[in-house]
Amino acid sequence: MKKKSCWVKKIKPTDNGWNLYPIDEDEKPIFISRENYAGKMPPFFKWPWQRVNLEVLQVDDFQVSVSINDINLFEIPEKNYPEEIQKRLSYGQKLEKDYEASKKKNEEAIVKALNGYLQTWPKNPHLESQISELKICFRPYLQLHLFKGPSAFEYVQKVNLMTKLCEIAQRIYYRHFDEKSLLGTTSAYLKYGIQLFNEVFPSYELRVEEIEQAVNDKSKTDVTLADYYEADRLLTEVLPPIEDELLKRYLNYTVRDILRYYARDLEKLSNHYLTDAWGNRICTNEREYQRQFESMELLKYHSLILPEQFSDQTIKEFITRYTLK
Repeated sequence: MKKKSCWVKKIKPTDNGWNLYPIDEDEKPIFISRENYAGKMPPFFKWPWQRVNLEVLQVDDFQVSVSINDINLFEIPEKNYPEEIQKRLSYGQKLEKDYEASKKKNEEAIVKALNGYLQTWPKNPHLESQISELKICFRPYLQLHLFKGPSAFEYVQKVNLMTKLCEIAQRIYYRHFDEKSLLGTTSAYLKYGIQLFNEVFPSYELRVEEIEQAVNDKSKTDVTLADYYEADRLLTEVLPPIEDELLKRYLNYTVRDILRYYARDLEKLSNHYLTDAWGNRICTNEREYQRQFESMELLKYHSLILPEQFSDQTIKEFITRYTLK
């Protein structure tokens, strides 16, 4: 099913329904049949600044439901879908079920490989100090897990690993962007923070070699896979050898994913600094973070490495009781 949403500039009745014309001139009018909806349709009174929002849920050209300004016009029960649409949905549901089963199998394999990999790591007596050396948006996230997460040695080792991944992500960020320069954090946000379908590419489920073979154009893959290559080189330099290929792909994905959240958080943080009448900052980085922590996304980030999800109350208590230094 696909959900389409658009602003409508005018509605014209026809013999058997209505044509709704989107504001975008390039979009075709959307037809609503009287067979599906027998009620009244605007035009209705509205102020010049008010807009008509149309939402359509459909499978191919078959409209499942339609609403205008959050008022539902009609919704067709699944039992009344055409036979061909029911077959399409059944096939899609099967594909989704197969994908979820495959994803679960991969996640179980990653966790198993991760646990084995971390058994080779010695205890890090300087972990808290190393976290304190990171930039502000990375630091509270790791401190939250270190101070409020499970105290088991295995979990602390995972915090240790995630600290290394944050160090790599931080290094990549500051190789390319200076947060103190004009539009520095905004440029980084545009590069790292905005992702197609809200996912970093490539996912850990994809083998880069297969992408390279499919594209078969190094000039293109050098651009589209640049972040992957950079993270891969740093993983090799910073971490002990990673024998499991799927685990290495997941760690690479995690570096690029936390880099995305860091770029978004830093952009929000820097855009809302408290300043005096002359434009000078009033608060330290830590105090600014404490002011704005509720909008920070990395703070609530969870993964197969650090799966713990903290309540809002736990997060608030942590933010107010710790200096974040």
